[in-house]
Amino acid sequence: MKSRSLKIKVCGMKFSDNIAEVAVLNPDFMGLLFYRLSPRFVGDNFITPNLKNIKKVGVFVESSQEEIKSRSKKHGLDYLQLHGGQSSEFCRNLVSKGMKIIKVFNVDENFSFENIEDYADSASYFLFDTKSKRYGGSGRKFPWKKLSEYYLDIPFFLSGGIGPEDTEALLSFSHPKLFGVDLNSGFENDLGLKNFARLKHFIETIRS
Repeated sequence: MKSRSLKIKVCGMKFSDNIAEVAVLNPDFMGLLFYRLSPRFVGDNFITPNLKNIKKVGVFVESSQEEIKSRSKKHGLDYLQLHGGQSSEFCRNLVSKGMKIIKVFNVDENFSFENIEDYADSASYFLFDTKSKRYGGSGRKFPWKKLSEYYLDIPFFLSGGIGPEDTEALLSFSHPKLFGVDLNSGFENDLGLKNFARLKHFIETIRS
């Protein structure tokens, strides 16, 4: 895969000024957390920014259908990123309402891709993150070689502890279904506050 075709998703955005600053870099997707227990939760009074061509991704953890639908409508979300044990039927129901889904799976050495086959008709993308006790933002990587076992047709985002030091590794990593990279804790000055200079260098290098 040519580096210029690798999509960039910056997740865990929280502060309006920082969102506007990062938007100048024109990432393809920007993730907003609607999980109350996360330190990156945007809050109930969050005002949705105008991100123009950047896709807004709402990140949900074990939320009800009603909450997801309500926040999706209120904030004009382009995609729903679902963490947790949502069933494939749960996902299909949201898709039937016109919503697009990024379904997250936490990967370790024992993960079996056979277990996610039933989501292939409901997810626009999968996102593979590191298995941990919390939902996302762990700052840890899983063995990328595990993805050599992935055989489904759904494109995926690579997540889990990706930082500025991983640029060369990403440029050399190849998989026919690798769609994009998910950037979060490795590019933060503080929880939810992204470092513009680090992101700028990384994005420019990946797209060069």
